[in-house]
Amino acid sequence: MKMKFSILFLLMSSFNLHAQDKREGGFKRENIFWGGSLNIGLSTGVFQIGANPEIGYSIANFLDAGVVTNLIYGSINPDYNEGVKQSSFNYGAGVFSRVYPLDFLFVQAQAEHNWISYRLKDEVTNATFKNTLQSNSILVGLGYGRRSIGQGGSYIVLLFDLSKNLNSPYIDVYGNSVPIIRGGFTTYLKTKKEKLNHAINFDQESNDEK
Repeated sequence: MKMKFSILFLLMSSFNLHAQDKREGGFKRENIFWGGSLNIGLSTGVFQIGANPEIGYSIANFLDAGVVTNLIYGSINPDYNEGVKQSSFNYGAGVFSRVYPLDFLFVQAQAEHNWISYRLKDEVTNATFKNTLQSNSILVGLGYGRRSIGQGGSYIVLLFDLSKNLNSPYIDVYGNSVPIIRGGFTTYLKTKKEKLNHAINFDQESNDEK
């Protein structure tokens, strides 16, 4: 239920600000961005690595919102998991928003749903067990980076899962949130004018070579 309210809140905020943007000047193609990040999660006996493709819209100079997906591999050392070696692979999707109180600093909130496939192996008996679970996550954190609307940018962000859902890929065996470090980039779509100028310049360079 909390997950649904979080997603609804993010979407309603985005639609409200987008409506304001339309009144002030309309939808702008050059405000659409795409990109993604690589993430690493480290904790006692826990290792994670993953990728997070995303697409979004810069609603204002201080606000971005969009949709994100994730692919994450994780493992837990048996020495920290009662002699059981655990590996997992999960994929999921969600919505996010980034608020920039300063040009170089932002607060990120992200609600997502994940599907996780686990493989457990007892190091003593060699018995194995496989299972697939689902979980909701609410990631919140601070990030650093710069972006130029209409051009692009890069960032690094530190996130924590506030859901405390034990099935979450971001929660360790002790119920603690695993710090997630993500570094990524964004690239904005070109306007029709920019695409036309690029095509003209390409034709001129081709003619000059001839």
